[in-house]
Amino acid sequence: MAFMGLSATAAPASWRSSWIPKGWSSRTPVAILMLAPRLAPMAGAFGCDKVGFGIIMRLHLETGHLTPPVGMNLIVAMTAFKQPSGLLCRAAVPDVLLLLVGLALVVWQSWAATGLPH
Repeated sequence: MAFMGLSATAAPASWRSSWIPKGWSSRTPVAILMLAPRLAPMAGAFGCDKVGFGIIMRLHLETGHLTPPVGMNLIVAMTAFKQPSGLLCRAAVPDVLLLLVGLALVVWQSWAATGLPH
């Protein structure tokens, strides 16, 4: 199956590449409510598990929320804790790296996302 002329691996990769920037600017529940109903049927057509699709989407959006220096959570933390952006960006790097490792594991091995619910 092809989506806009993309292969079965390129189409989901193109969706995932847009989710981290989406996490920079919008709240996760809003992004999920906007994107999931549109992309879930297409992901199902490519053979993606619905639970795995949701977990991958959530991890991408959360990574966008924490990505320095434009992540929404960092901007809120700068305001709430009255700390300089450099300090918070440096403190967020280990968390972003951990999220990226977990995200790579879930994308590479889908059982990592769906093993616990089943």
